[in-house]
Amino acid sequence: KGIKIASGVTDFSIEPSGKFVVYKKGDRLCYTDLKNDRTVSSDVNSYYLSEDNKMIMYYKDSDLYLCRADKKSEPEKVDSDVSRIVSDERDYQKIYYIKNEALYVKEYGKDKIKITNDVSGANIVDESVFVFKADETEKSFKDLFDDDCAQSDSQMEEPDYEDFRVEDEDSFFGYKTDYDAYYDARDKYNEKKQRDNIREYYEENPQTVTTYTLYKINKNEAEKIDDGFIDYGGRILYKSSSDENGGKIKLSQVEDMYDAR
Repeated sequence: KGIKIASGVTDFSIEPSGKFVVYKKGDRLCYTDLKNDRTVSSDVNSYYLSEDNKMIMYYKDSDLYLCRADKKSEPEKVDSDVSRIVSDERDYQKIYYIKNEALYVKEYGKDKIKITNDVSGANIVDESVFVFKADETEKSFKDLFDDDCAQSDSQMEEPDYEDFRVEDEDSFFGYKTDYDAYYDARDKYNEKKQRDNIREYYEENPQTVTTYTLYKINKNEAEKIDDGFIDYGGRILYKSSSDENGGKIKLSQVEDMYDAR
């Protein structure tokens, strides 16, 4: 026969073998082993039962709490204004979280520990915790571009029709203009002017470039793995496999200002 647990239930989680039920009734978070009921906390916004069914994590206003999923454990406050939980759903006995761009760890029954500041993001991979931090630097034209056209561009002058006249006995004037060569030179000069615009713009407007340094958390210490990563699409950190030009862009491969940007 069915056993009535509670009325007015808005959310619930059942331990797979049926040993207990965690449920919300209004704003109260409750626990029952089907014999004895208890209120874990009131004014609860939301709650989560870990995948191992041992811990309950819940929010009360802007405060985050942990509690064992049993009939007598008392809740422990983790912190206030937590911006992100890094730990996955398997185990809340020990959780990593971010608050005010700092990474913390809180183990049930122990005090929270701040691990490191200035964290831009974090993730857990195979039970290892990784974080990355942003590094902002200002870079001028010489920092960003390999000016492999500097010498040839400095010697280039604007072409003139008269420079492309060749002798022609059949012509009334005794010469003709090689327009194909002139227009080819004109195109090269226009490309040079585009490069001059790029040189001038980036000399006058240094760029703030953001790269990231990746760390692994080991014994609550952040150990550096590598730096120079670029944010690719907001979720992936990308690093070029080739650095033959010191990370610079060859100016000869840039078509115009839009391409440079």
